[in-house]
Amino acid sequence: MSLLFLIDAPHVLHRASHAQGELTYERHGVTHRVGGAYGFLQMISLAHQRLGDGDALAVVCWEDPARARRAARRDLYPEYKRRVQPDEVDFGVVDFREFVKEQQDLLAPLLAAIGIPQACAPMWEADDVIATLAEQASDHDVVV
Repeated sequence: MSLLFLIDAPHVLHRASHAQGELTYERHGVTHRVGGAYGFLQMISLAHQRLGDGDALAVVCWEDPARARRAARRDLYPEYKRRVQPDEVDFGVVDFREFVKEQQDLLAPLLAAIGIPQACAPMWEADDVIATLAEQASDHDVVV
């Protein structure tokens, strides 16, 4: 039985962005922030190696790109992940969200280029995609 490694990309990217957020590189006089993407790739590479590099299939699970609607869960609970209004709290959260989105935009084509499958589903979050894939993977051992 082969191993299926399902990755909650928003969670891992968020952690990586906190851990390596200051990492940058400069090219042609322009500084690029790459810490979140670099940390993400480091973490999934290490986990993949520890899980059995050759036998494990990794799938990176993202949220629906139009996730601002979060329609399915908000229909059940209107306050689900309600965003704090900018005048209520300002600890740089908006800048951090923009940073994470920027890092995601770097990662998606990198993952595609190195052959790592990615999955998302309209109106659902990464953990819902993970649960669906795990349920359908009866012929695999699943690690989340």
